[in-house]
Amino acid sequence: MPPHGPSRTSPQAPVYPADLEAAMQETLATLADVDLAYEQHRKMLDGWSGSKTQRERLRAESDVLHKKEREPLVMRLADLHDRISRLTLLRTLH
Repeated sequence: MPPHGPSRTSPQAPVYPADLEAAMQETLATLADVDLAYEQHRKMLDGWSGSKTQRERLRAESDVLHKKEREPLVMRLADLHDRISRLTLLRTLH
């Protein structure tokens, strides 16, 4: 027969909605993919036999593209963090 009252082993209620957690995890995974692709491209360029000038030009183009792909993801993470922080604060105030 189950004990009366709250269970000591029951998990705590989530601090924020599951959709925010899922969005955070998805955005982090996408950001990790973008960063990994960038690092792999950089390593490929480092081993490429083209001229130094060509490598530097391609490296600069790669840096611009990486920043362009990464920026909206970082902004999304900042927005999610802000939303989670506000929900957490509201929850602790009640």
